[in-house]
Amino acid sequence: MCCSLARQGHASAHVPACILAEIPAVCGVPCLQLAHELHAPLRLEKHLDGILKRLEKELDEAEAELGEKLHVLDLDNDGLITPQELQDALRFLKSNLDEEDLMALLER
Repeated sequence: MCCSLARQGHASAHVPACILAEIPAVCGVPCLQLAHELHAPLRLEKHLDGILKRLEKELDEAEAELGEKLHVLDLDNDGLITPQELQDALRFLKSNLDEEDLMALLER
């Protein structure tokens, strides 16, 4: 296979480097170098996959934590905060907290 085709992703990236090292250069590019060029995108893909999995986990945890806190407002436990439930919560906060307490709550 011509090296230009291999660089375009037409070569199998799963060929072990030890096998490619024994094959002579193709179009002037040593096969071991070609193997490294093909392997780099796979390493990047694995690295990005790991980052995405960690982000998904963090987002799931944040969503669960937020859900636990908002559960207090969901009086009928239907998983939704209705305008009335929000309005009742705000009335409660306004009547029971002074301005300083409200600001402290908002800063959290």
